[in-house]
Parts: sequence; structure tokens; C-alpha cells
Amino acid sequence: MNRHARALVLAFAVLILALRPSQVSAGVVFTKVADTTTLIPDGTGSFTALGNPSIDNGRVVFVGNGAGGQTGIYEYYGGQLTMRVNQSTPIPGGTGGFTKFDAPSLDGIDIAFQAEGAAKQAGVFTQFDGNFAVIADRTTPIPSAKGNFQFPSSPLDRGLASLSDRTVSFMSATGVYVASTGNIVPVVTVPPTTATPIPDQPYSFNFLWADFLPQYADGHLVLGGRNVDFATGAATSGIYQWTGLTGLSTVIDQNSILPGETSAIGDFFAIPRTDNGTVYVNVTQAHDLEVLKLTLGPVDWLGIYRLEPSGLQPVLLSADLAAIPASHAFIYSWAIDDGRIVFPGEDQGIWNFKDGVLSPVVLPGDAVDGKTVVEMMKVRNSGREIVSGNQVALTLDFTDGTSGIYIATIPEPSTFVLSLIAIVGLGVATRLGASGRAIREVRGPA
Repeated sequence: MNRHARALVLAFAVLILALRPSQVSAGVVFTKVADTTTLIPDGTGSFTALGNPSIDNGRVVFVGNGAGGQTGIYEYYGGQLTMRVNQSTPIPGGTGGFTKFDAPSLDGIDIAFQAEGAAKQAGVFTQFDGNFAVIADRTTPIPSAKGNFQFPSSPLDRGLASLSDRTVSFMSATGVYVASTGNIVPVVTVPPTTATPIPDQPYSFNFLWADFLPQYADGHLVLGGRNVDFATGAATSGIYQWTGLTGLSTVIDQNSILPGETSAIGDFFAIPRTDNGTVYVNVTQAHDLEVLKLTLGPVDWLGIYRLEPSGLQPVLLSADLAAIPASHAFIYSWAIDDGRIVFPGEDQGIWNFKDGVLSPVVLPGDAVDGKTVVEMMKVRNSGREIVSGNQVALTLDFTDGTSGIYIATIPEPSTFVLSLIAIVGLGVATRLGASGRAIREVRGPA
């Protein structure tokens, strides 16, 4: 290639690259939300820990902590980081400020969260149009039951409130509820309140397991529950869906037969999600389910299934995980939005599955923000709401001891094709040849 032709190819490649955002491996763009060097908005010093992000159309909220008891929910949007609520925010209907926040749920600009305060204060709270309100706390009477709500302390890596269209689902010690301001509807209740009958079973619910956290979206609530014989440890388990019009119905239980199988599934656990009004379940078969000991014994991950009028249909199975080392090809926590499934691959990075194609979002050893990503425990990215469209909100740890939250933007196919053309063009222009490796650039405000 002569000098003029090489210059033309180089100019064409540079033009294409200039028309699209900075790309990382496989075309993924990372934008920093905040990390442990970021100053705390309306606080002192830098974050010491941060995580539990929820993302909606480029807006991210997360829990951040700092020295001296600083804690709060913070928002990133349009390159700006702001405080939504912190330890100095007066508790609505309570006394003093918050001391602990559970993972927030974001819908548009609205947030819902469970939180605690001094003197055993705890409850479910919302912030709509900048105004805080309490949905339920330990002074709120339980509908159609004696006594008030109880909210035991929950681990910060789990979100117990789920928000959609200014309606919140939440868990308490007595059940799962759907609520808007001034109106609380029991969906599933357990003793000591009146136990809700399990659909299609001669039992009632008496156990709600933390791994079956409910999710509410688009008028649909999905949740898991059990009847446990506390004398023997035997359990009847299921995943259920609820709407205000149809009530409670079964998605999958121990009597269900999955596609391709000839016998009932038996003991299992499953993590449900809802996406655009459709229910999905991530199913794992347990061969020795010991509910009372909270251990599962040997398990087999079966896949992610979608509920259709004809029954459960497979969406993502073991054969689809061929790119992940076999010892790590197991999906536990996961999120879905507009058909895009995102999940941590058991310390083998964060993965994206869309339209039948599996690809990594980020892997251990990748360079992000000029630092090297370490292996990622699934608990660091276990939220229900870490994906919105083609964006994923991730908590990343680095080999230098820092950590941060980043938005990973997964390119649409057309964008990725343009990037590949540009990359090949650059390779030709510089006579380096096409190496097949993506250009790695990272950008993002501090």
C-alpha cells in the first residue's frame, strides 16, 4: 500500500472511531460512577466502600459509606454525583437520622429503599419528587392482622424493596406486600399472621427464604415461598406470580416438569425475575435440600426459563455457557431487562446473554480505568436491577486495593461492526496486520 492510500485508510478509520464512544474489549465502554478515591457529596473525605447499584436509563443510585459513620444513597447522572439521602436526613415519621441503608430500587428518578435508624427504627421509604415518605415502619399496623410490621436487619448486598410506577413491593418478618402511600396490600403472609394458602397445594406458606427476594415491575410481582415441616426439614417449594387482577398463581413448584424432562423436578430453588410483564426463573435442582440448615447439598444448575401460555420454555441452558470454564458455568444471581440477561460467572467475570449470543462484559485481568480487575465474587454484583437496556451497573475491585462502580455500555451490533471496521483500518494503515484483538480505551469522570 502506498503512502497516500495508507493515509486515506487511516483517516477513514479515525473518522469512524471519532463517531462512536471510547471502546473497551469486545466494544464495551466503561464510565466511572464513583470509586474509593471519590469525594463524598455533602460529606467528608472519600468513600471507603460502595456498592448495591441500581440503574435506569443511564441514572445510577448506590449505597456509599465513609469514615465516621457516614452512609447514604448517592446518584450519578449526566456526569454529576449527588447525595439523595444520608445519615443526616431525618427519618420520615421517626426520630433522628438513618444509620443503615439496604440496596435502593430506582425507577425513573424515584427511589425506594429499606433502612434503619437508632433505637431499632426500621422501615420502607420512598423519595418521589424530592419528598421522603414512609411506606411502612415498626409503628405501622399490619393489614388484617394484629401488631405492627417488623423489619429485621438485612445484609446490605440484598435489596428488599422493589419499585415500579410508584408502587413498592417489600418483605417483612410477616410476609410480602405491595404498597403505595397509604395503601398496603398483603400478597403472601406467614405466621404469626394468617398464613396464605399455597396455590395448587394443600399447604399454606410458612417460610420466605432470602434467596427468593420478590421483584415488582409493570404490575407483576414474582416471589418464592415454602411450606416447611420444621420437625423433619421437608419442604414444599415454589415460585409464584401475583397481579392485582389475577391474584397469586404458580410459576414452578416441585411437581413441575421442565421441557425435555419426563419427571417432576422435585427439590429445587429458583430466583425469579419479571421483564416487560413476562416471568423468568433461574432454576437449580437440589438433591439434598436441607432448609433448616440453609444448605443445599449437591446441586445441578438447569437453566433460565420463560413462562409462556404453553408453560415454561428454555431461554439459557448449560450448552449456551460453552465460553465459560465448565467449573464456573453456573448461574446464581442474575438480572434481566428487555431480554438481556446479565450475570456473574462464579468468579469468571460478568457475562451478557442477548438474542442467543453470550459475551463477556468484563473479565478478571481486564484493564478498566487504568487499573486491573481482580476476580469478582458473585455477591458483589447480585442485584436485581444492575441492567437497563444495554447498560450494566457493576461493582469492580482492582489489584491496587481500590474499588468502584462503573456503567458498562454494551454496544449495539451496528456500532460494534463499525468499530471492527475502524480497528481493521487502523491495523492496515499501520502495517501491523489484523490481530483480532479489540482496542482497549477507558474513559470516565472521577
